[in-house]
Amino acid sequence: MPDIRDYDSRYREYDEAIVQCLLVGATLPGGEKAGFGDRLEAIRRMAGRGLSDSQVGKMLGMSGRQVLRWRTRWGIAGLPVGTNGATRPVQPQVWLRAAGGGTTRKSV
Repeated sequence: MPDIRDYDSRYREYDEAIVQCLLVGATLPGGEKAGFGDRLEAIRRMAGRGLSDSQVGKMLGMSGRQVLRWRTRWGIAGLPVGTNGATRPVQPQVWLRAAGGGTTRKSV
């Protein structure tokens, strides 16, 4: 997995004011556009706060899938396994065959 330190310094540079605007969903000053480093830093911070890829994508105007690809490529950790962005863990579902031949779903 590539490490951000292995790449050109332009990928590591970001403007703190732009990143702060991205984090709160504000319009960028003077019609500026967020650069690669700005978006990458915003993804790193939002993922660290526990936001899902789709939530991060909505804030940055990207798809959740694109956020996932960026996180994977740049080694940014996402949500812990077993969570869905909510405050409670996801309940695994077990399918049981009922006596009548149908299936029922039971949370474990």
